[in-house]
Amino acid sequence: MISCDYNRLGYTCPEIPVEKSNKCMFHDEMYIHNSKNRKIVQNRFYRKFNNMIDSKKNPLECVGYILQDVKLVGNIPIDVNFIDITFKGESDFKKSVFEGRVDFEECVFEEKMHFESHTFVGDVNFKKSTFKGIAYFWNSTFGEEVNFEECVFKKEAYFWNSTFGGLSYFKRCVFKGVNFSGSTFVKKGEFSQSVFEEEVNFSQIIFEKEVNFERSKFKGDTDFKGTDFQRIVSFHRVTFDEEREILFDGNLSKISFLNTTIPNKVKFGPNTKWNDDYKIFDEWVIDSTEEEYYDYKNKLFLGDILLEYNNLRENYEYHFKYQEAGKFFIRSSEMLRQYEERGKVKLETSKFRITLKKFLSKIKRRNEKNLDNDGETILKKKWRKRNLNFSRIYKLIGDYGESYLKPLGIVGGVFVVGWAYFTIICDWNLIICSDDPISYGVKRALAATTPYLSFDGTIEPLDYIIKATTLPFVGISFIALKRRFERKYRH
Repeated sequence: MISCDYNRLGYTCPEIPVEKSNKCMFHDEMYIHNSKNRKIVQNRFYRKFNNMIDSKKNPLECVGYILQDVKLVGNIPIDVNFIDITFKGESDFKKSVFEGRVDFEECVFEEKMHFESHTFVGDVNFKKSTFKGIAYFWNSTFGEEVNFEECVFKKEAYFWNSTFGGLSYFKRCVFKGVNFSGSTFVKKGEFSQSVFEEEVNFSQIIFEKEVNFERSKFKGDTDFKGTDFQRIVSFHRVTFDEEREILFDGNLSKISFLNTTIPNKVKFGPNTKWNDDYKIFDEWVIDSTEEEYYDYKNKLFLGDILLEYNNLRENYEYHFKYQEAGKFFIRSSEMLRQYEERGKVKLETSKFRITLKKFLSKIKRRNEKNLDNDGETILKKKWRKRNLNFSRIYKLIGDYGESYLKPLGIVGGVFVVGWAYFTIICDWNLIICSDDPISYGVKRALAATTPYLSFDGTIEPLDYIIKATTLPFVGISFIALKRRFERKYRH
């Protein structure tokens, strides 16, 4: 008996060809174009489908079919291979439950596709499929691994309030617009190298495991408001459109922006949470003893982390969050003081004397080379190198020029000590003074702690000592105030 000549990777169709064709009714595109034949094809498909379920023959294979207005209902207890199928018209699966493995690889959905409130018990594969109409997956449950790798969504895709119980692969996808809001990812989510053409909604999502957005492109408005990242989140080498609004507003203590430019349109909301003292994840992980981060931290470069701090600082300054920007600057300076690289490049303490801008430019040129060098890791300097240097003193007295209160507090302390001393020597008649002891103490202490100011035109050795002590602290306070003024009027 002659059978359909459709063949794909070893699959041969057992169906009988239709009249004047070498293909069966499921594979002959011209046959289904005739509106009179559509109902015939549809009824034949449903009979075949139901017979397979009744006989529990596993799996059901429908490869290369051309189907019109498919609607499946009820429990489907067997594995289903819907490979390379063209679904014409609307496809409705929302009232069905796939209990086995489902394979929709390389399918084309030409109109709307409905999987809302659907339950997939086993693995699901949509790899390399094309969705030309709106794809509805909202409020669905994916029990095991789900694979949408290299899919193209030419219209909106809705996955909101869905649960992904297994590994979720959306690698190298193209989304016209997508909404995952309110969903839960129980295991790893993979979105690397994907392109988000228009609006993206990742708000109020729970990622219980790691998430990877490496090398993805966000070309539309993007919302990560209230998203709970519980494990490491990679935004390495991500591209954000400079003209679009990007919002992060949640726990970012496990997020990494290595080698990613953070445009001014990216906003970090009031509920944004970093690690203590605004320490980003890539610094925190260096001292982590958790085994799962071992391979990750051994591929880090000190320069990458410093650039990440610098990008965040500039972004916060642009949005007038000067206090937070200063904390990022302090963290980057602390990294220079405390850590060094083992390998081709070592960052000695003396590098601190170079301006951060020059240092970062050198690091940036170096990072254009291959970054996958397992032999280069970041180590904490020895105690002597970390603490017996100018950087440590600068941190203690002025937070690297970010605090004006610390040095002014020290100057105030010197003033109080000087006032007490001059008051006592006047009160005990150890020196001749015309004023009452308290007034004399105030005048002498004020003259001693203020540059170019003297008491009664005379300056004694003790005044020189006090002036020499307070002058550097006054200078550090001036630097901090000057920096705040420049930030305020820079943008």
